[in-house]
Amino acid sequence: HGSVRQSSAEALANLARHGAETRLEIARVGSIHPVVMMLTTGNTTERVCAARALRNLAFEEQCRFAIVQAGGITPLVSCVASEGDEAQEPATGAVRNLTMGVHCEDTLRVAVVEAGGIPALVGALTSAVGAVREQAVAALRNLAFDPTSKAAIAASGIDELVRLLSDSNAVTRANAAGTLSNLTCSSLPACVVADAGPIPSLVTLLASGSEAGRERAVATLGNLSLRNSAQQVAIIDAGGVPLLISCLSASNPTDCERAAAVLRNFAADNPASRMAISAAGGIPRLVGLLREGNSTAQEHAAAALWSMAYESEHRAAIAEAGGIAGLVALIAAGSPSGQENAAAALWNLTCGNSREEIAIVAIGGITSLVWLLSAGNGVARMNAAGALANLADGSTQAKAAILEAGGINALRTLLLSTESGAVPGDTAATHERSAWALVVARECAGKALELLDVV
Repeated sequence: HGSVRQSSAEALANLARHGAETRLEIARVGSIHPVVMMLTTGNTTERVCAARALRNLAFEEQCRFAIVQAGGITPLVSCVASEGDEAQEPATGAVRNLTMGVHCEDTLRVAVVEAGGIPALVGALTSAVGAVREQAVAALRNLAFDPTSKAAIAASGIDELVRLLSDSNAVTRANAAGTLSNLTCSSLPACVVADAGPIPSLVTLLASGSEAGRERAVATLGNLSLRNSAQQVAIIDAGGVPLLISCLSASNPTDCERAAAVLRNFAADNPASRMAISAAGGIPRLVGLLREGNSTAQEHAAAALWSMAYESEHRAAIAEAGGIAGLVALIAAGSPSGQENAAAALWNLTCGNSREEIAIVAIGGITSLVWLLSAGNGVARMNAAGALANLADGSTQAKAAILEAGGINALRTLLLSTESGAVPGDTAATHERSAWALVVARECAGKALELLDVV
């Protein structure tokens, strides 16, 4: 009788490898419940085969729910928690598959958590078996998409996750970084992860990891450094800035976007970070992204250049790299956010720099700024008016170009405007921001008209 059960278990485990149709047929004929019973009551070989079968069956959403309904979560978690159990690795893989996907049903993850899955998986991170560690960290990455699971994972798993950033297995390293990224992307304070010292290992992963590892390292570094000067300094000290800049030339658009977003955050926060970006050759790369990146990357690049332009030495470098032409082009053809950020960068670039003003005039930038006074959203209009006010306080060529572009009428219209640019459906915060932008835009328009000697 035992040999028959064992043969049946092996056959089911092998059948479940043969594609979605076969797995769904196994579920349809009611075989999942006996497999779960075998995992609970079988001998070692039967339990291993049962865990393998459940791991493969869990690739299909319909089978996942059938496993939950058959009471399979608790025995699977029990196997995960049993170091040395031969069923531990396939059982951990089953839990990973049960929880995989950003859009995984909450009920599946909740079932794993309520069965004690998080402590079991965290414990499995220290397994001597590499395959167990690989599956366990992947399952935790899945669970870390769920806001309610983040704190439980962080409470006991951070140190082990940081340690796994240096694991010998590239997939494990990438999933450790992915778990840390998911943990730090919302409500969990980044300092909870940062205090464990992951930055040197993340920078190493960024330098020499797989494509997935690099992508997730960038995301985690971005989360950790957001509005956190101390973590930015740690990334600089670890040699992370040149690596982030190199990602701006990556063939994968997502890598470019994420790296540009991190550099945007760096540039926004403090002069030391901006100096590090400049010293590593970041300005020409960011300017290049204005021309070659997708719309999201362009938005981030323009925002980074906006912040870089707070210092006069960086303004000169932006102009020398062709950044003014790139920013003017983005005003003409970019997304609304891209237009906002490009106009803001030009506002900073025109702060007392006649050379940058001349360049803006020479490439027709004033015409684009005047156009944006009426065509842009509220924040874009504010930024354009600020740039034009600076230009109106500059050279006679700049003043003449504003007049020739029809700037007087556009500035007067903005000065008298009561429309903030907010639209129905905008959030309260967006309405407030738009109202504030209108006030500032009218002030800048008034200043520009005064400087142009227009009543």
